[in-house]
This record gives sequence, structure tokens and C-alpha cells, in this order.
Amino acid sequence: FEIEVSTVTDATLGGDGEIDITLSGGNGTLAFDWSNGASTEDLSGLDPGQYTVVVTDEKGCSVTATIEIQDLILSAKHVGSLKVFNAYPNPVRDVLTISNEDGNWNDGQILIYDMSGRLVLNKELKFDITSKVAIDVNHLKSGQYLMMISAEGISEKGILVRKP
Repeated sequence: FEIEVSTVTDATLGGDGEIDITLSGGNGTLAFDWSNGASTEDLSGLDPGQYTVVVTDEKGCSVTATIEIQDLILSAKHVGSLKVFNAYPNPVRDVLTISNEDGNWNDGQILIYDMSGRLVLNKELKFDITSKVAIDVNHLKSGQYLMMISAEGISEKGILVRKP
């Protein structure tokens, strides 16, 4: 028999990943043995990492699957202050300015997520001669957001506050 991974929800703020599997075949009652000690078909409340399940049917036949829950960039415990990039003003009302301290980069990217983990802005950065880019954030609701700014293989995460 076979295990099909129906849905994997990656962890965003830690402890909210999910795995939903579907089985085809097998004889009689199925027993689930997960690497985290769970014995249910599906898992929720998961931290990032690999989870292995061994499913055994009544006749002793078994199948194994390993599923990985990714740690999305949103984990608050990994968010620090920006060192290479500057994002200002913060709190911001209308226009966020991104600058890079190196000054030699042409292209980059900013990703902004709301606190539920939903991507609300994905913008390519084209740094001008002053090594700055203006980002319109007027469409964002007031509140806290998680942002990741990257260029030339360097990525930094920070918290962005959108004020009314």
C-alpha cells in the first residue's frame, strides 16, 4: 500500500505546521507510528523539522514516509535588527526606504508577511545611484509585519510597523 502526502503546511511562527496524509491500500486497521511519538494519521501543531511515519496494516505490512516542515522566514525568534540594510522610517505610514550599507548592489528583493504568515508584498529592489529604493506600503493595514530583505546572497529579517 502507499502513503500520499495530501497537504504540508510549513511553520510560520513556530508550532503551527501541519501534515495531512492519505493512504491507499493496506488491510484492515492501520497503525500510525510517527517519529515524534504521535499515533494519529495526521499531525498539527508542528515545529520545523523532519517527521517520519511508519504505517502498518493488520497483516504486518508497512510503508514509511518522511515529510519535512520548513521553517518559513517568519519565525520571530530568528528576527533581528538589520545590519547590512536599513529600512526607514519604521514605523512607516506611506513609503518605506530601503538602503544598503555596501552601496555596490544593483538588485535585491523584499518580502513582507503579515503576522499570520501570508505574503503581502513581494517586490524586486532596483537600487539607484544612492543605494536606496522607495517602497509604497500604503496598501498595508496598520500593524506589525515581518520583512526579509535580500541582495547578493545576503538576507536579513526584521519587523516592520505600519502606522495609521
